[in-house]
Amino acid sequence: MFAEGNLRRALEAAGWCLAEYEDAAGHFLARAVPRS
Repeated sequence: MFAEGNLRRALEAAGWCLAEYEDAAGHFLARAVPRS
């Protein structure tokens, strides 16, 4: 669905850090945390 690199860059530009990423056939998970 979302390419990991694109999502990571977008989150970092907004002040977030991609902490967990899964893009499997049956589900999608992206967990972001504020950058400290």
